[in-house]
Amino acid sequence: MPTSTPPTPGRGLFGITAVAADLPEAWRQWETIDDWWDEIETFVETRVTNARTEAANTAVGHIKRTGRGYRNHRHYQARILLRSHRQTRRRRTRLDQQDLVSCFRSVRRHLAPGGRFVFDVFNPSVRLLAEADGVRRTRESFMDPDRGNVSVDVAEIYDAPAQVTRGTWYLSADSEPDFVVAPLDIRSNFPQELPLLVSLGGLRLVERLGDWSGRPFAVDTPLQLCMCESA
Repeated sequence: MPTSTPPTPGRGLFGITAVAADLPEAWRQWETIDDWWDEIETFVETRVTNARTEAANTAVGHIKRTGRGYRNHRHYQARILLRSHRQTRRRRTRLDQQDLVSCFRSVRRHLAPGGRFVFDVFNPSVRLLAEADGVRRTRESFMDPDRGNVSVDVAEIYDAPAQVTRGTWYLSADSEPDFVVAPLDIRSNFPQELPLLVSLGGLRLVERLGDWSGRPFAVDTPLQLCMCESA
């Protein structure tokens, strides 16, 4: 009974049971569980799973098949993002500080010694937050090979106590107005609070940049690119 790591009591007992059964089905089941034992044990101990990632990959595949293939990458990306946030809204996912702290604590538990956790969030713009008055405005536009010029409109309001911008996004073409209408909630994580949330999660903010090109973080940079290590 070869195993990838030293057998735990439960692992060994399961293997012995499979051998004692002397059935091809039991042996195949043992081989499968033995191959995935580390992942199974991680889930039992931490309740961490990649099920949502797999579900997201499946959803992206459905989007691509439904569209018979997308020649415009930005259109394809917009479809994926809008559908993902619509599903998030349906699940009534909380967008509070405790969620972020729990996320950071989970990362801390799985971070290898000397490892770093790198993530980015947008840098909130006070100007855009002030303009979130519920009025529908055109945010940008792009060319789609099938529909021609597509405009992206947004109507949103800012929930200050929750630090969440709640909006609805519209994709429209001349021949097909509002062919996509989707809700989108975005939480603002301000530069002064982010290091505290990271610290509460057991991490330490080592460096913060303004984008992935290595631009220094400043008031007008679009992102907060954070590099963290275990505290």
